[in-house]
Amino acid sequence: MAELGFLERLREFFSSRRFMWILTITFGVLVVLYFLFVTFLFNPFEDEMGDTAAVVPREVDYFVRWKGAGQRFDRFPIPKIWTELEGGDTYRALDQAGDLERWDQEYGISELVQQLNKAAGNVPLGLSLEQDLLREVAFTGRGKPSLDSSFDGMVMLRVSFKVKAGVSFLGFGFVRNKLPASLRLESLGDDRYRLPEFEPFGFQDAYLTRVRDVLLLATSTEWLDQVRQLDAVSGQGSLGQASIFHDNVEARLAPGDQPVEMFLRWLQLSSHFGEWPAPDAEGLGRLLGRFFNTRLLRFISGYWIPGERFEGRFSGDMDLQQASPFQASWFEGRPLQVSQIKKFAGMSPSTCFFFGGVSGNPGRILQEMESTLEEDLRRILDEMILRTGSERYRSMRDILDELGDALMPGMYLALHPNDPSLSGYQPDPQRDVEDHDDTPVPLFGLMADLRGAKGRESFQELLKFFTDNAGRLGEGDDRAVVQEVPLRGRDKAISFASPAVPGTGEIVVLVVPEPHNALVISNSYKFIDDLFQSAYTSEEERFAERRKLSLQESFQQAIKGLDRGANLFSYLVPDKGRHWFEAASLGFAEQDVLQRIREAQERERPAVEDRLRGELFGGRSGLSLDEENQLLEAADGAMEDLAQQLRRSQLPILETEYQRKFLPLYLLDWLASSLRADRRSATVLLTGQLDLE
Repeated sequence: MAELGFLERLREFFSSRRFMWILTITFGVLVVLYFLFVTFLFNPFEDEMGDTAAVVPREVDYFVRWKGAGQRFDRFPIPKIWTELEGGDTYRALDQAGDLERWDQEYGISELVQQLNKAAGNVPLGLSLEQDLLREVAFTGRGKPSLDSSFDGMVMLRVSFKVKAGVSFLGFGFVRNKLPASLRLESLGDDRYRLPEFEPFGFQDAYLTRVRDVLLLATSTEWLDQVRQLDAVSGQGSLGQASIFHDNVEARLAPGDQPVEMFLRWLQLSSHFGEWPAPDAEGLGRLLGRFFNTRLLRFISGYWIPGERFEGRFSGDMDLQQASPFQASWFEGRPLQVSQIKKFAGMSPSTCFFFGGVSGNPGRILQEMESTLEEDLRRILDEMILRTGSERYRSMRDILDELGDALMPGMYLALHPNDPSLSGYQPDPQRDVEDHDDTPVPLFGLMADLRGAKGRESFQELLKFFTDNAGRLGEGDDRAVVQEVPLRGRDKAISFASPAVPGTGEIVVLVVPEPHNALVISNSYKFIDDLFQSAYTSEEERFAERRKLSLQESFQQAIKGLDRGANLFSYLVPDKGRHWFEAASLGFAEQDVLQRIREAQERERPAVEDRLRGELFGGRSGLSLDEENQLLEAADGAMEDLAQQLRRSQLPILETEYQRKFLPLYLLDWLASSLRADRRSATVLLTGQLDLE
């Protein structure tokens, strides 16, 4: 009964006039407080800014934005991924090799971390840098993109409710008076503030305001005006709605992605960054420059999604007036199709550490590659062809033109370590070339489609030329051998064995019949046999995934973004190539030691001969023929001793230095890259996965 009485009294209270008065007054107080809050601070229910790029003027020279930046840090400024890398074997190897310390000194990493830690320490009590200030970070402007006295732009931070409230309180003079005197914050009215001689902007004046949930820090009030104007018209005329940014960035991202986005007006900024590859680049950079160079671009826009599994996509408009004749024709050609990439990757064994392809006429491609060789080497190759006496082929260019007629557009390359410990690559006394050099080369398979009946005819002409002139193209008739090599099927390959071929001592040629109708050139009959077996292994077979590179999970991830094909494509698994990287380190070190030995002998020999002349002949200048020979033999012996001393002292050091250069590769589980270009635009795609173990 007592309980019923309480409920009855409660019902009477809620239906009474007294309760209605209390409710009305409470509601009225809340409304007044709300309007006071909105009037003096901000609307707590205002919408968030949808896209910060929608308030950036279209005319900016650069725009960089990192969505969800704070979530990438355990504690700023150390990213989560760095913490994970620290536990891996490669990190420890880099640390032991001294590379981490060297990078620290070269790039000032420790100093930068200390500065960022200091900045993080200035965050007001109760605020989290990661959760309240780094929800989204953007950097944009005109001219050179750098935070110094030349900076002309703004920094944009998407902030939390607490920061919005804090900025709103800056409108009160007593609040500004409580701030550190070094800030000297001045109110300009209309929720704008001036920070005189702001150190992060190279001691320029900085201007602060807030638009919705975005904090703006700019070098002039003009930037703040433009942001508010664009926000008022929902971003019309902004960078965010420009196709050069939207189509290459926002349209490519999935919901929930938190990338680093980028836009660069390259035509204006290239003088600050330089071109890549550099005009004076050597090696791989020089070769890549024959196909593509950043000087061809008007602008670059794209994104980078960081993490253990990463992806980057960067696109730009092309300026073909800057292209070479070869580049212009190459861009106009048909790109590699995904189906063709899969076909030749399916011919490649799963143990390959590299697979790549390039579009275009194979003859023209090889001519561009040949043009990057040293002039003396190119002359030697031409002279070698000329010595054969052939009327059809008078130079390497004639050979490559014929090859271009024999093959369909597109060439593919597979690389495998030349490691005897791997199954199927054991030495074969009956087949191995015993007296070739020990140059550290990987096993390669160069592949392309034959161009029908006419292509087969051109190829047979080339093959006949090489087999007929095997001795002349090698190093003497008695040292070069041409023979048929039986494969594990009914087919046979043609082997050209000669000590002149670096590393393996032979070149093997195979025509893979229908349905493949492909040409394969390799430097190992064992590897070409594996290529042949992979080509005829059906994807439905039980162990096909173990044999075919195309069925590896990482490779399938690598070709996912190639919806329109590629002009250039590459796929690398560094750990599979470790044996070759180590052998190459020793080979490069030996080349450097030989060069140092030659220089030392040339430098030291005159003094050594003078010393020996004094020791053996009392310094006499007039020596008999026998005495001259004795002196030369003694000097030769001293030079050999010098060579051995340099080899013992410097070879281990140089080998270690080259091994260190390969170490960063082992941070990657796999890496794929592609270039898709035509007359109007170019797109570079980078995908891969870090090895955190």
